[in-house]
Amino acid sequence: AAFTGPTYGRIWDSDVIEALQEAVSGSGWHVPESKHSLPSGLYASDRDVFAFMVSDEPPIEVGNAKLGRGFFIWNSETGASTFGLTTFLYNYVCGNHVVWGAEDVNELRIVHRTKAPDRFTTDAVPVLNRFVESKTVEGTIRIVVEKAMNDKVGDNLETVMASLPSQ
Repeated sequence: AAFTGPTYGRIWDSDVIEALQEAVSGSGWHVPESKHSLPSGLYASDRDVFAFMVSDEPPIEVGNAKLGRGFFIWNSETGASTFGLTTFLYNYVCGNHVVWGAEDVNELRIVHRTKAPDRFTTDAVPVLNRFVESKTVEGTIRIVVEKAMNDKVGDNLETVMASLPSQ
């Protein structure tokens, strides 16, 4: 048991797992394969939970690249860390679960304070559901990534550095 003050807001690991199961149930989302051919990507202890899931179907095609979608979700109901959800597109995940070529990385963190359980319900769960269900994201992402791939910043280092805002 932990002693907490009046400003602590606990997000229960079981609520995170329930939201995750509801989001990915019946979908093509799965844990990425590991080099040891054992299931991995889902971890839980008496204090924390962590999940790493991916979906390659349908891939988001941009130019010659085919990007998959992935996310990390974690929580510590004892408050050892925040609740977090990181969504991203990726080129490849190796057997050691290293994500290669991550694009469009977005992160939501909720600190375990008074409104944390409410923010989990109103902010995190809808973001996870939209990301897992989103097939329309492909068009928007394709436009942004193609623009980034085709925009020329400069012909040499000096031109590129001159185009950056000064600090």
